[in-house]
Order: sequence, then structure tokens, then C-alpha cells
Amino acid sequence: MKKSSLMGASVVAAALLAAAPVVAPVASLATPGTQVVKADDATDKQNLTNYTNKLIGSLKGSSSVDKPELLNAEFVDNDFAAPTTEYNTTLVGTDGKIGLSDGFSVSNGIASQTFNRVYLQSNSTIDTTGAERSVAASNLRYTLTYTASYGNGRISQLYSRGEVSKVVKDLQKNGGTLTANYKFYDKHDNSLIGSADPVATFKPDALSHASFVKVNDVTVPYGTLADTFNTIGSIADNGGQVLNEKGENVLSSLNTSQVGVSKLRYDYVPGEYTGSEVPAGTSLKEGVYTQEIKFNPGNIFGGNNLDAADAAGRISYNGYSLADIKANKVPGMKYDQPSGWVFITRKVTVGKAGVTDAPYTAEKVDGIVTVTTKEGTAAQVYDQAGNPVYSRALAPGSRWITGQKRTLLKNGKVYYQVSTNEFLSADDVSYTANSASTSDHIKGAVKVTQIGNKVFTVADGNYGYVWAKDDDNNGMHLVKSRFLAPNSKWQSGAKANMTDSEGNTHEFYQVSTNEWIDGSVGSIN
Repeated sequence: MKKSSLMGASVVAAALLAAAPVVAPVASLATPGTQVVKADDATDKQNLTNYTNKLIGSLKGSSSVDKPELLNAEFVDNDFAAPTTEYNTTLVGTDGKIGLSDGFSVSNGIASQTFNRVYLQSNSTIDTTGAERSVAASNLRYTLTYTASYGNGRISQLYSRGEVSKVVKDLQKNGGTLTANYKFYDKHDNSLIGSADPVATFKPDALSHASFVKVNDVTVPYGTLADTFNTIGSIADNGGQVLNEKGENVLSSLNTSQVGVSKLRYDYVPGEYTGSEVPAGTSLKEGVYTQEIKFNPGNIFGGNNLDAADAAGRISYNGYSLADIKANKVPGMKYDQPSGWVFITRKVTVGKAGVTDAPYTAEKVDGIVTVTTKEGTAAQVYDQAGNPVYSRALAPGSRWITGQKRTLLKNGKVYYQVSTNEFLSADDVSYTANSASTSDHIKGAVKVTQIGNKVFTVADGNYGYVWAKDDDNNGMHLVKSRFLAPNSKWQSGAKANMTDSEGNTHEFYQVSTNEWIDGSVGSIN
């Protein structure tokens, strides 16, 4: 079995249709010239039934709770027994042990596939009596099929080893079950003797507690009190977040065993020593300060499979993996091995005294801005001078009417006005001019086509909102309570195309029964 980590946002795990392989029958190992025993009397039938029952009894299911390597191992195509609806021949070793071709290990050196042997059975070989062995070797046949059941309720039949290996990668990340259905027959009359349905259950319980951490550098006005940075709330006040797997910001619910803040330190402030703490009650003057924010991934994550979760792309700090931070590859971040804490250093920049507004050029616009911040963090709100507005941030995926595009002359930064004295940075949003396609309800005939088993990946930096098809099939409307996280992957079997009243074309991909993702926010493979 090949061991490796699952790659984060790069993996992704999905059932892609592949051509069914041609399964060649495996030659019987019975000695040439030996009389073939036919199960055509009551004794032979009973021996065949006895052996089959032993074989069925050896099969079992597994789960990631019992076998965490189900989450960590990277299985390749040849690690799986080949699915087939054709009858296969059994193999019999000279020492009386028998196993299924492609499915079980046997004593004559022909090894079965790793996954089936380790996770779908309790015994790698079956010892039988001479009579049972002889009858089974000549008369027992079987078929093998696989069925995948995904966390979103979708079920699919798998037709090749390549499909199975891809599906397992998806199940490792998102949960579900893989069922191997064996049916055993008497080859002479094709009568069904028995069947077994061993199930490998993927329960990434720890992986359900994903954490995507965002800590921003901060720009504050002259005279801001240092004490405002000495609480966990100061992280959220400046756009910081800890998102769970649903895209919800859980930062406010974390305790001191999960997150902590240190006092501000002088970095480059005239008249102050670099690295020394800023005393409580200090009004900050112009310059640059630093502050360490720490997070404990083990306590936030709530499980023991941190490495597997990190490799699956379910943990990140400002877009970086825990593995990269541990390897000291990320400037401004460090990992403390004994304690398990991740430290992020943020900069706090204090502006000049007396600046409340800034000269700018303005352009009149008529459109919608949609928050598209990286990692699904909220967008910081700015005032007319380009300073952040404390305790104000706008949710990822939210849409706002704007009538002015403003460019500050002091630094060339562009903002969109979303209220009288509130602006969003152009870096945090996407702008679309008003048309039928920017409303919450797009009118037009919807045509749905099946695309097979595909995977839709939400692009890095996008937080895709979800749409639903109208009951009359003549429009799509926005589901405001649902959105999909950046870099997340979703099974899709259908595509919806439509043209709105202004002639604009739209393309959506199905991610659940009546939930569709706009094709422009990601890619389909």
C-alpha cells in the first residue's frame, strides 16, 4: 500500500466515469488431467454451500474510527479488486487455501488488492476441508460490483478500478460509504448460493471541524488606544475570522485554549525601542507596530487527525497549510511544537494626525459589488479617507448596490461606495453593472442536461452563492442563506443553461437536488 498525505486544495476527491476494464478469467489451478468435481449431487452441493458460507463470513466492513489509515493512505488503482458483472474463477492453493481472484490473497503467491484484503475482510485466506476445497475450486464463481454513497445523499455505481480509487479520495475527505457487493454462484447452473456486502465506512469526524483562519494587517487612525488590540474581539474588528466547514465565523465562540493575543510591540515608531511592549493606556502615534496572534489547531479542530485534515485542505492560516507553517515556509508565522500553537504576526500601521478625509477622483457607476475575499473572510469597511471602520465588516458572498467608484490620490487605491460614509476596497469585491443577470432573480427558460459524474471546484478567492431553479422552469433565484467555500469541491451530474431577458447567457451546475452553482465562480472537470 502506498502511503502519502492527501494534498489540500489540490485534491480533491471525486467519482469520474472511466471505461470498464476487460477482466480476463483466471485459470484454474486444478492439476491438468484431474477429474473436475461437479456439484451435481446433494453432498457436493452442501460442500459448496458450506465453503461459500465460510467465505461470506470472513467479509466485514471497516471505518475510519477503527482504521484512521483510511483517511491518511493514498490508494492507487491497483489497490482495488476489479469490479465486474462477469463470472470470475476462484483460485485454489495446493495447501488447501482458497481465495477469490482479484479479491482475496491466496497462499500460492498471487496477492489480492490491498484495500479489499485489509478493509473488507477479517481473514485473508480461508482454510477448508479437502472436499469443500475441491468442490469450490471447480464450481464456485462470483461477481463483484462497487457502490459509493456520498455525504450529500447521492449514490453511484462504479465500473472500474480507476473510478473506485478516485471515489475513495473523495470519501476520505467528505465522508460516505463504499460497498463491495459479492455474489457467489454455482458455475454449472448459475444458481445463486449467497452474497455479501462488506462496507467501508468513511467517518472523518474530526474533519467536520474545519478551520480556516484569517488575520489581517491593520491600519488605524492616529491616537487609537493600544488597549483596543488586547482582546480577541480586536481580531474580528479588523476583518479576522475563523471559519468552520459551513463558512460560519466561530471566532467569537473560541476560548483562551484556542486563541490568544499578545500586547502590541513597537516595530518602527520614532523615539521608541523596536520590540518593546506598548504600555497599557497608550495612545498610538504614527508608525508601525506588531502583534502576535496565536491559535491552537488541535483545540479548535477538535480531533486527532490534524495532518490528514490539513492535507485534505480543511485547515489553513491566511491561505497557508499547517504543514508549510511547521516547515517554517511562511514568513510571519511559526509553529511551537511542544504546545501545538500557531503564531501569526500582524502589522498595525498608525496614520498621520488629523487625517479624516483624503482627496480623490470619483466615477459615477450603477451596479452591484459582491464580496469575494480570499478564504471566505468578511470584507473590511473603510471610511472616506481609506481608514478601516471598526466593528464593521460585510459577509462573504453578500451583494451591495454601489453608485460611486472612488480612487484615493494619496495611494491610488480604489473603493466602491456602499453607504453614505462606508466603502469597500476593490480588492475585496467583484463589480457587475446592473442588468437582469445581477438581480437576485434571473428570468429565462432553463434547459437542464446531464453531464455524467463531474466535479465542480469553487475557485480560490470566490465564495460561491447558491441558486435554485424556479418551479416553472423559467428562472433561477438566489438562495441567500447558502454559499460554498473557496476551493471546495462538489459532485455534479447536471448542467443548466439559460438566456436572460437581455440576451446574457448563464451556466449553472447542480450540487444538490435543487441547488446550483454559477459556473463563473469555478471550474468543472
